[in-house]
Amino acid sequence: MRNRMLERKAWYYSENYLHLRLLFCFHDARLRDLDDHVKPIQDALKQAGVYKDDTQVKILEAREGPKVKPGVCYIWLDEIFPDPMGNLRWIQNPVG
Repeated sequence: MRNRMLERKAWYYSENYLHLRLLFCFHDARLRDLDDHVKPIQDALKQAGVYKDDTQVKILEAREGPKVKPGVCYIWLDEIFPDPMGNLRWIQNPVG
């Protein structure tokens, strides 16, 4: 993964809190648990030196996208500055 990121000039290292979004586009219609695929991606990002530790991920979203061949996982990673009161607002209105 590290070489691929360097190749695409997508290298970035952060020690701040992070928002990680994953879009899994599987190659077939088999049923899968998304959470089984999240941890290996987090570990690969850590191993690639993108962030110091996966405990930095404070917001995590994982979704299943359309079926494509070959399968692919799109990754978005943003630095955030958590707002503890914002978390309380989110729990009251999780969609908005």
